[in-house]
Amino acid sequence: DVPSNNVVLTYCYDKCKTCGGDDPILAISTPQSVSNFAVYPNPTSGNTKFAYTLEQTEQVTLNVYNMLGAVVATVYGGTQPAGTYTLEVSLANLDHGMYIYKMQVGDSSTQGQIVKQ
Repeated sequence: DVPSNNVVLTYCYDKCKTCGGDDPILAISTPQSVSNFAVYPNPTSGNTKFAYTLEQTEQVTLNVYNMLGAVVATVYGGTQPAGTYTLEVSLANLDHGMYIYKMQVGDSSTQGQIVKQ
């Protein structure tokens, strides 16, 4: 989970696994009520799209964080009925580098990396 305030995140860039020896960093696990989850283009130079299908009505929160854990873009926050969605966020005003997205759906969440070129 991406913390909300004043936390420094540490990543291992020279390993194919996370520092704790868990699954590879690039693996994406999505909440059970979400299918067809995709983030594209990634890497990006401007806009990034989040596509997914909700199996049932859910409370959804989708944010993008910098490496210090601060929210740099709010993509969505609210209730969505079952259906297929594509949400777009502009990252054009952000510096080049790595960002983290976190999608909270009901009681579960998924997170991953976005590279801004």
